[in-house]
Amino acid sequence: MAIRVAEYAFIVARKFAIWDIGHATVSMPRFSVIYIKKTDKTPKTTTITFAFPDGQTVDYKSDNVILEDLTKEYIVEERLFPYIPFYIARYEEAVASGGAVNQAVDDLIYFRDELIRLHQENELSDGEAIDLMGLVNTIISHITNGNKNEERLVSIMGGTVIELESERVIKKSKAKMIIVHQYNR
Repeated sequence: MAIRVAEYAFIVARKFAIWDIGHATVSMPRFSVIYIKKTDKTPKTTTITFAFPDGQTVDYKSDNVILEDLTKEYIVEERLFPYIPFYIARYEEAVASGGAVNQAVDDLIYFRDELIRLHQENELSDGEAIDLMGLVNTIISHITNGNKNEERLVSIMGGTVIELESERVIKKSKAKMIIVHQYNR
């Protein structure tokens, strides 16, 4: 992960570098690694140490964002809207297994109501609100993988479960196979 962060940081830094004859100033951007889930091994910081041929070393360090440690209220208060779609991932086990999802429902209702409020207060544009709600539904659909929780959770954000054409064809084919199988008995 650290190598990838360094690569991206250099790409950004190069675009804004100040060049002069025989000298360049390359300002490295701030970076952050966002962990959607955490384990006992999840680091609180990420450090990239640059070692130069003359023996100098520079630590390029950032605190990691561990999404699981953030409350839904903090995410809204700090306007960390891109984190909203991933917040539901903390309920992945219950949602994926078809278990109890009451807390996920409560949190989704909170986010929906806050997004609507912020939209009405012109802090979110139509497109931003719609995109955030759509991204939340994408995460839900991925996690549920079509189980009984999907429709209920997706409907909170104002969406519907979309059936892809390939899924429709597969279901239709399976239904035909069942009928043929039962007929041939």
